[in-house]
Amino acid sequence: MRDDAKRMNSGFLFLHAGDCFQGTLYFSLFKGKANAEMLNALEIDAMALGNHELDMGNEPVAKFVKKVNFPLLAGNWDLSQECQTKPYTLKGVDNVYDYVPKTETAKWIIKEVDGEPIAIFGLSLDKMSDISIPDADTPFVNAEQTARKTISALNELGVNKIILLSHLL
Repeated sequence: MRDDAKRMNSGFLFLHAGDCFQGTLYFSLFKGKANAEMLNALEIDAMALGNHELDMGNEPVAKFVKKVNFPLLAGNWDLSQECQTKPYTLKGVDNVYDYVPKTETAKWIIKEVDGEPIAIFGLSLDKMSDISIPDADTPFVNAEQTARKTISALNELGVNKIILLSHLL
């Protein structure tokens, strides 16, 4: 598809909506290492955080993001109070686009497609701890409120093409 888009001189985005961590023997054996290598090879533009990425807590996600060369969009995941004495942390990792408590917005990326800036941010389930195992010091905040404030902030910057890459079901 990427080659087709280039041939047609058209823009292309390759986005992943999360849940790459479960359901395969590769994950069972390698705990995300094979997933990181495959997704890097596919050259995805960004990935949203799914609930299965947190089935074993934050540590596998922290290891995963150190191996990938694309952003992990987790705009309503509040990492601001994460304990920094853990062996593997997510707070402040460059390719993790998490929640910004000061503005109550998601961090976003901007991709230029066909000469136009497109903002992309990701949201996951508010009630992640009901179905998965995020660490207690990294809660998820309200997705709808985060979406509204993030879109408003982007509009204030003059960005009118916005993709919400979500894992809300």
